[in-house]
Amino acid sequence: MLSGRGRAYLVAMLLGLVFALDTSGCTAAGYSAGARLDHQLGRSRDPGTLVTLRRGAVVELALRDGGTRRGTLLGVRDQSAPEYETRYAQWRPFALVGRVPGIGDSITLQGPGDPRSGRFAAFVLGGVLVSSAGDGAPVTVRYSEFDSLRGPDLVLAAATLGHRDSLGQLPLRTVALIEVKDGTLAIPLDRIAHVERDLAAFRMVGTIVGLGLDVLVIHEIFKQPPRPKDTCAAPPGIY
Repeated sequence: MLSGRGRAYLVAMLLGLVFALDTSGCTAAGYSAGARLDHQLGRSRDPGTLVTLRRGAVVELALRDGGTRRGTLLGVRDQSAPEYETRYAQWRPFALVGRVPGIGDSITLQGPGDPRSGRFAAFVLGGVLVSSAGDGAPVTVRYSEFDSLRGPDLVLAAATLGHRDSLGQLPLRTVALIEVKDGTLAIPLDRIAHVERDLAAFRMVGTIVGLGLDVLVIHEIFKQPPRPKDTCAAPPGIY
């Protein structure tokens, strides 16, 4: 139990803390500075950011149709072949790049270097997924690794495909898994315009540092010796 003097000191310290928070403002300033840093680091980014973000990050996805989704990132994965084939078939008649290969069609990726032939499997972030003629696993070929995609009666420039990819106009097989209040959403990356992370690390650090400075201000206030009596006061009996 605190003595009466201890309780009085504690009350004085608490009142001093309130006073320091109000006048010094270090805590508020620290919070504001941290919030600005959090905003800078968590600001809008390319959907490809989702591939590198840690599982459990809180994100807000701005969708290309104008909607938003906010939740916890569970990771990214490729759609199953049947899922993607259905979606690709729905998109193909309305493709803005003109004639496009069907899934399983023979294609050749021309230059630079030796041409690469195989069967078209999917569009993925930043490239195409190509199955080899044998039983090997499909491989991703980046748009920067070839000049054009050629097939029966079609030629598509890699630069055009890359541009359409950046605009969300190619159906990508990769989806982001987002946990929301009602369950888990699987959102194709091409439907996401940009990503914002919900960060709170720096505002927390700034608040703690600012609070520490405010406590130091209080400590210095209470360290000051009491003021001497007013030596200018008139002596007793003189008015």
